[in-house]
Amino acid sequence: MMAEGFNPQEIEAFHRDGFIILRDVFSQDEIKQLREAILAGPSSNEPGRPCRNAAFTWRVPQAFLEHDILLDEKLRPLLLKPRLVQGARQLLGTGPVHFGMSKVCIEDQRNWVALHRDNLDSLTDGAAADWRDDYALIRVGIYLQEHPRGAGHLWVTPGSHLGAGKSGAPVPIQAAPGDVAIWSLRLEHGVRLFSGATWRNKRADRLSTLLFRVARLFMPRRLRSWPEPRVFIHFIWGRPDAHLRRLIHHVPIVPLGWVKHVWNGSDRLPEEPAVSEAAEKGVTMLTRAERDAILADPGNASV
Repeated sequence: MMAEGFNPQEIEAFHRDGFIILRDVFSQDEIKQLREAILAGPSSNEPGRPCRNAAFTWRVPQAFLEHDILLDEKLRPLLLKPRLVQGARQLLGTGPVHFGMSKVCIEDQRNWVALHRDNLDSLTDGAAADWRDDYALIRVGIYLQEHPRGAGHLWVTPGSHLGAGKSGAPVPIQAAPGDVAIWSLRLEHGVRLFSGATWRNKRADRLSTLLFRVARLFMPRRLRSWPEPRVFIHFIWGRPDAHLRRLIHHVPIVPLGWVKHVWNGSDRLPEEPAVSEAAEKGVTMLTRAERDAILADPGNASV
């Protein structure tokens, strides 16, 4: 029996707005298991120990697992949920491809992230390759705690994935523990600490981000820290097409410090059990050899 995913109206809303929530994917027991597994560190995988990513130290102290999340034997069975895979399949039009672009984050301090996009051509005009209609790369976000009064929620600008110049008023994604947020890599998004922060002006948004990060340096610990660590999981899935190959090809030269940790750590971990298990669940995991072949082929630099 096929797992329940999205209905046609929800899929239409995703293509219109650029994001969607898959409700109650994880039980509260599973959320607890995920948090405990992450806070305890990877199981028997020494290269995947939690690490501090220097690129993020000034922004906010965060601990990352420096290997691909699906290579962790404790996390993999929990993340390859039939409903999640089916939902991604519906949005992408095919079984999702997982290529190691993933992170687990343990955030101790409150953070503010200015609105931004994650696609390669995020700062270019609508003629760039990423803005073609056939673009299908999604980010999956799993948040493992409640966010009181909107604090720490992901905020998105609906419809901003439809063009480089599209913008508007951001809204919070109301995802509870157990829900999964899925959004286009082209979607404008960020993190807010209070529900009134809905301004559209990007300069004001970036200035607020900077001012908060400076002010945090002087805050007492009880104000700058979360009551308990904020834990979340992000990973990117896509279709097996030229856009995915182009993203992989450009990863070493774009400023995504955590990707370097992910791939360097993954190179020292066994991949065959994960590849086979993912395939059984409908997810194609690129092997290191396949990824390296994409990186080596200059034809993948463009679409």
